[in-house]
Amino acid sequence: MATITAPTEIGEVLSVTPRNESVSRKRKATPSPELSSPRKCLILSPSGAVASGSTVIRLGDVPLFAPSRRLFPSGEAIIDNRSPAEMTHARPDPPESSTPAFQFPPSRHIVLPFNLRQNRVFAGL
Repeated sequence: MATITAPTEIGEVLSVTPRNESVSRKRKATPSPELSSPRKCLILSPSGAVASGSTVIRLGDVPLFAPSRRLFPSGEAIIDNRSPAEMTHARPDPPESSTPAFQFPPSRHIVLPFNLRQNRVFAGL
């Protein structure tokens, strides 16, 4: 797996589900609106940050996603879908091909490979 220190371009979009830790028999105190919301998260990933054949992401292995570990208590996420990112302007032209674009399911969180609080600009974003 390649180590990426600063994102240069978002290369793919991953739809992931947090990997569950061991099941406990304690009463769950999760609020009902949170139970009904989707568990999936979207990860906008630079090219090469996640190995192409992997089905599990270990967030500690990729420094860009280490701050997002609070969203994934076990530190791992299962990749449900993977799609290349297509950068377009706000009003894209109608697609010329008859192949529909992949639609990602509703997601609870979107994980970005950069910190929005920092005043830096990266190429391709």
